[in-house]
Amino acid sequence: GNMKRRREDHAALHHDPTAALWVPALSAALFAAALLLCHRRRRPRICVIAPGSGQATRAMLGAGGLRVHLAAGPEYDINGRRMPPDWVSMREVQLHESDARAAGVDLLVAGRGRASCLNLATLAGRLFDAPSGAIVSCEVPSRVPRPQPAASFSCLVCGSRGGQVTLPALWLVGRRG
Repeated sequence: GNMKRRREDHAALHHDPTAALWVPALSAALFAAALLLCHRRRRPRICVIAPGSGQATRAMLGAGGLRVHLAAGPEYDINGRRMPPDWVSMREVQLHESDARAAGVDLLVAGRGRASCLNLATLAGRLFDAPSGAIVSCEVPSRVPRPQPAASFSCLVCGSRGGQVTLPALWLVGRRG
């Protein structure tokens, strides 16, 4: 009874034609939040943490009047290897590639699958330099990444994966220095 109902609920959730509407709604919400947070600045600078932010980034670029900076690392966002061990709690998560490699993150971890030392947490270590307070990003449409003072951005917008792992890892990188 109970198990059958759960399966039916799960199937309804994944086959509901309206379920796909939340992605554009989320992108619209992120876009609106970015505009509200930085409406006072002239040509506001927005830093987008790329993993999972495609639609929001396209919406911001289409709106015009915004300087969108993309902080990305596609090699850190490979399906099946993007989440570091213990990412849910972020306890003892390695924030730099060299530390992750030394800790054996690139090995098969029993019960947790395989993670790479190039994952969404080590992306934060690559993007943010705590001593200088700079985020490595590139202004769209440029493809040349360079350090930008974090304080120069009006706001930070994260996509779903960027918000799940990379944003908390950025906080930890900043705190650990």
